[in-house]
Amino acid sequence: MNNAIINIRTKVETKKLAQKKAERLGLSLSGVLNGLLQDFVATKDFHVSLEREEPSAWLKEQLKKSEEDRKAGRVHSFKSIDDSLSFLKSLRNDS
Repeated sequence: MNNAIINIRTKVETKKLAQKKAERLGLSLSGVLNGLLQDFVATKDFHVSLEREEPSAWLKEQLKKSEEDRKAGRVHSFKSIDDSLSFLKSLRNDS
């Protein structure tokens, strides 16, 4: 297989963080960049955001409330769709 070498300049911290994230996903940084390049070639499109998306104040409040509910045990987990439907039906029947 013929390989080409591409040299890019980036901040040291950016490279370190990208390598850590790639490793957590079981990938190499080269693999991530190759995937991005292959996608660019296939789609002739790429997206770059100059601003990081921040959740709205409303969403932050909802996330805070849901975390409080989770910590207080006010959540329900289900092993199947049928279990979740039975739970919802029981709520309807309690009314």
